[in-house]
Amino acid sequence: MYHLRLIRFADNIENTFSLMMFGLVLYFCSTFCLAGFLFLTMITDREINGASVLQACYLAFSVFTLFTYTFLYCGAGELVTGQCEAVYRAICDLEWYKLESRKARNLILLMARANKPFCISTGKIFPLTMATFCSLLKTSGGYISFLLAKGS
Repeated sequence: MYHLRLIRFADNIENTFSLMMFGLVLYFCSTFCLAGFLFLTMITDREINGASVLQACYLAFSVFTLFTYTFLYCGAGELVTGQCEAVYRAICDLEWYKLESRKARNLILLMARANKPFCISTGKIFPLTMATFCSLLKTSGGYISFLLAKGS
């Protein structure tokens, strides 16, 4: 019962914040790409003055802050997914044949629910995990490379 209540609570949280997380991921991707491009063009520019150094520091700080927020959200999603998988493994390793029949029957429903691990998703499109975070970084780095190639 406790596990099912937690799943219901997590479903409510996902329904509430799914669209916001989707916006955050899109914002992170676009900001990381454009700020990375701007930062690299500032560094490779021959004429660096005090204002551009201050702009580069502000840009680096804002990208780092956004990077940290996205990392924490993806890390939290990874923890939720990992805990759900741990519950499923614990249920599968349980010696159900030693339980009384009423408790063993209740275990079937829990096994059916825990079979598909819960994950927090962004806009119901892709899950917030560390693999997704790494994929976002890789894709954003590719776009930065594309913008640098087009800009030259």
